[in-house]
Amino acid sequence: VSGAPTGDVCSALCVSPLGALMPRPSLSLHPSQGLSLGDTVTLRCHLPQSAAQVELYQDGLLRSYKDMDKHQVMAEFSLVCVKLEDAMKYWCQYRVLEPPGVSEKSVPIDLVVTGEDHQYSPPNISISHEKIVEVGTNVTIQCCNQGYGGIIFLHKDGHSAPVQHQDPRGGGTATFILVAVTPADSGTYRCSYHPKASLFVSSPLGDSMMLEVTPTPAPPVPRPSLSLHPSQGVSLGDTVTLRCHLPKPAAWVELYQDGLLRSYKDMDKHQVMAEFSLVCVKLEDAMKYWCQYRVLEPPGVSEKSVPIDLVVTGEGYGANHRYSPPNISISHEKTVEVGTNVTIQCCNQGYGGTIFLHKDGHSAPLQHHDPHGGGTATFTLFGVTPADSGTYRCSYHPKASLFVSSPLGDSVTLEVTPTLLQENGSKSKDIVSTSATCTTQAMRP
Repeated sequence: VSGAPTGDVCSALCVSPLGALMPRPSLSLHPSQGLSLGDTVTLRCHLPQSAAQVELYQDGLLRSYKDMDKHQVMAEFSLVCVKLEDAMKYWCQYRVLEPPGVSEKSVPIDLVVTGEDHQYSPPNISISHEKIVEVGTNVTIQCCNQGYGGIIFLHKDGHSAPVQHQDPRGGGTATFILVAVTPADSGTYRCSYHPKASLFVSSPLGDSMMLEVTPTPAPPVPRPSLSLHPSQGVSLGDTVTLRCHLPKPAAWVELYQDGLLRSYKDMDKHQVMAEFSLVCVKLEDAMKYWCQYRVLEPPGVSEKSVPIDLVVTGEGYGANHRYSPPNISISHEKTVEVGTNVTIQCCNQGYGGTIFLHKDGHSAPLQHHDPHGGGTATFTLFGVTPADSGTYRCSYHPKASLFVSSPLGDSVTLEVTPTLLQENGSKSKDIVSTSATCTTQAMRP
């Protein structure tokens, strides 16, 4: 590296008091941080235009210069085996010949060296939130400099300069706030400090803290509903239709069978229901189903519908049903008053499993019960009203085949009438209880 300019160069470059002021260059340091005594550091002066000469200043005094050719856009100055006295403030500027002029000074940068033999302890770091936060959160990072005073710096890996700095007067802890973070704030953060006694000497970088900023989740796409037609009494060989009802337009709808994609349908914006038909139902079709749908703008997938069970009646094994229909009995006469508690018992002939109580006109069972240790389920209708009037039947899913159903059994009819009054105004108590016995029959082959 040459010394200070002399002779003809000086007369051409230095004597230009009225020369034009050129655009400012920029100065960078490589490496930009973590520099130790004895290391080599390079200062690069980046030029916005061609220059005749570039000058490097150290704390206001000319440290070095370089003559340039017209194709060069950067001048490099290397400091080999950095010493403590090299730790100072630097800037650069350049000179041109036609028209004669000198540039503005670059923004100064500090050459800071890490103290020898860990002269200063690395700082501590802490964060106010979990390491994963949503967009828009205000995140606070605190750095403690072990009581050495001076300026504390917050660094982010991949950035050549600290992202923030603070002089915590009267204390050794700096609080840095990242306001309304975005995914660009994700990364690894560390701290360092310049002790008050040696502002160009730095502590080592402290431990790291990871921050991950995730996009705010899109509002959930509303759940569809799935229905089965017919909803019960499906026999092997029948055709059944599953209808996925959509709360909003969808691009396509998917039908899942026991967690695996069974089928899908492309939709147009006017359709609010997708139909999936299972023709000639087989035993292996008897499973759990649900549907969901996808939208394009904004892209999203709905929650899954509430699953429904496709249960087939155990028919098709010769001329007889595989499972006998259940028995049914009721605790009262078929006509009862409003407010009565009515008990209905169903017996599944000793097959175990779950017993269901059905009411004609309802697509799904009203109640179900698993009578552990017995084959009789007791269903109670509390405080009946006229709405409970109707025809009731039972079915069961044998323990060995939960997606296979018995046929519906015989029916009982319940009629609920308004409370009757006797001539003296008192309520009639002429209600007769009946009992029924569930006889276990031998299982049919």
